[in-house]
Amino acid sequence: MFNSVSRTPVYSTLEVPPPLSPPTEGGEFLLHRKRRFLSLLIVFVLALFLAGCAIPQRSNILESGPVSGFEQVGPVTVYNKTNLFDFINGEVVVYFPLGFRLLYTKSYMSEATDALMLVEIYDMGSSEGALGVYDYYSEREGSIVPGIGDAAWTDEWLILFRRNGYFVRISPDPVPDYPERPAQEEIPALAREIDALLH
Repeated sequence: MFNSVSRTPVYSTLEVPPPLSPPTEGGEFLLHRKRRFLSLLIVFVLALFLAGCAIPQRSNILESGPVSGFEQVGPVTVYNKTNLFDFINGEVVVYFPLGFRLLYTKSYMSEATDALMLVEIYDMGSSEGALGVYDYYSEREGSIVPGIGDAAWTDEWLILFRRNGYFVRISPDPVPDYPERPAQEEIPALAREIDALLH
């Protein structure tokens, strides 16, 4: 029955509208499946993107207590991909392709000699990234240092080591106020203390 004015179907209270036909394997059903698949795909891609942009978990590097035999001088300085150039301008090409996330720098003064040492802790995001940076720098002439990190190397001036996803460099940092050079065992001793923070 049609309304003579609107030409749309009008049903009396006794008439039941015809049932909607279920989607067939034809166009409507396939269109519905494609839309659902695209929606799920977009959600999945968005989740991967957000996971990649996640802020790294807070590290105990920022919350570490006193280090035996050494006194921290000044605050921890943190660098990210945006400002790493302020610290190591030419070397970022080594770190970025290997997954660099953050760099923490701290200065420590030896309680025995007043020598100042700079600690650089690179969060590479994975043990593979830390290994890549370590291998790059430890190719030079030097020697392996047992008992520190997953691997450690020295050239008698600085010490490099890696622990899990971290690459660490510790070197003398003489400044006019603290011109003393560390004693031979002081940098490895500090390296062991820093290594303990990264477990």
